[in-house]
Amino acid sequence: MRHRRIATRARAFNAALQLIAGRPSQVALPLAYWKSSALLPPVGKMDPAFDGCGLLWYPPLVPMRPEFVKRYVALVNEICTSHGIEPLITLTTLSDRCFDSSVPLLFDHGDANETARAQSCYWALLEAGQREGFLPYRMNVDAMQWITGCDAPYWDIVAAIKEAIDPSGIIAPGRYTR
Repeated sequence: MRHRRIATRARAFNAALQLIAGRPSQVALPLAYWKSSALLPPVGKMDPAFDGCGLLWYPPLVPMRPEFVKRYVALVNEICTSHGIEPLITLTTLSDRCFDSSVPLLFDHGDANETARAQSCYWALLEAGQREGFLPYRMNVDAMQWITGCDAPYWDIVAAIKEAIDPSGIIAPGRYTR
């Protein structure tokens, strides 16, 4: 009995380490079905995109200092609740100075009003987060223009590098470039 408990805890610990390392798993997939009208498939058969689940991610970096974390949590709570979205905030330690956060915006993709509300919430989080210094560490493909739309020389250099190594534009088309 004791060995089974230890083995169960070891599997849970390993799954957590795999998640923190960014390795895909199905641990969090049921979350995508929470607001969806789609039925939750069995483990191993979940495909939120195929099943039409409504899910957008707001994933900023947050300095690991109490005043920043309090400000961040208040900002997300205020914006999400004003849009009728549950503020599901996770903070994962990246280093002794920084959290990466994931805020899933869940909605019924089949409901046009819920979809519009979630998209509005996403843009409000991006804009308010930028003002407060909570910038995303990855972007939704539909939000690439938000990050690449400035006239910074950086994006000219990125475009030149991308053209040099990917002249056919097959690597991540439309992402992280103008």
